[in-house]
Amino acid sequence: MSGNHIGDLGVEWITNALQVNTTLTTLHLQLNDIGDTGAKYLSHLLTNNKTLGCLSLAQNLIGNNGAELLAAALETNKTLAKRDLQQNQISDQDAKSLLDTLQNNQTLKTLSLRSNQIGNQGAQSIANALAQNRILMELNISKNNIGNDGVAPFIKVLQNHR
Repeated sequence: MSGNHIGDLGVEWITNALQVNTTLTTLHLQLNDIGDTGAKYLSHLLTNNKTLGCLSLAQNLIGNNGAELLAAALETNKTLAKRDLQQNQISDQDAKSLLDTLQNNQTLKTLSLRSNQIGNQGAQSIANALAQNRILMELNISKNNIGNDGVAPFIKVLQNHR
């Protein structure tokens, strides 16, 4: 479904259909002009879905509200192992919301937040979440606005994760 510019309305239709689907495990929705409203539909789907293991939302328009809704869905979702949110509009606060849920999440193994608007504060939140989470194996936060102050907390976490 990638690159079709289906927007929030298309996501609504897809998520309605997937509410009853019990076989789909991967959903690629990158490059579809999905915003916070579409993220709301997806968060409802993730709250109830028992089969989706991989969700790609790269290169969309998801910002503050959408990232928070998707983060809340992670609290109850027990199947999603891979999430791609690169090239959206995710800020420090959004990263904090997403990563706060990681502290207790036992399924997410891969997370890409590449090319967003995450700075040193967001990096600190990510490092704090990683200190508590031993499940996440891959994290991509390249091409953000993270400087030396944001890298320092990661060094401490990496030293403690042996």
